[in-house]
Amino acid sequence: MKRRNQGDFPKGFPKNQQKAKAKVVLSLDEIPALIRQQKEGFQRTVTMLMVQNGLRKTEALTLKKQNIDLENNALIITGKGDKTRVVPIITKELHNELKKAIKDKKPADYLFVNPKTERPYTSITKSLKSAAVSAGIDKRVYNHL
Repeated sequence: MKRRNQGDFPKGFPKNQQKAKAKVVLSLDEIPALIRQQKEGFQRTVTMLMVQNGLRKTEALTLKKQNIDLENNALIITGKGDKTRVVPIITKELHNELKKAIKDKKPADYLFVNPKTERPYTSITKSLKSAAVSAGIDKRVYNHL
């Protein structure tokens, strides 16, 4: 059986979908600039969790106090497929932001709750886009970037 190359597509595959898209990533200069432009509070902390620690959007937005171990600088994350992993908190700045966020919370409480709905936030897309514009980043910035 012949192996396909990455550029090989099944017969009849639309030509407009055959071009491999170039991967877009933030540069090492753009990451701190994006974080600096975020407002103080949950948007900044969630952005740091996603960019610095590799959390998915939902994992970051639904983080609970009981999943944060500041003594050992670790997060216990249950992600896709109910798989649990331990993620290190790698920066002092994120450690301090999480310390502020868990203050006065019960263990089972979500850290980032919308005061209008009293439920966890579901998106920070607008915040990411406006921070990118303020930071002078001309790439399309979104959660998976």
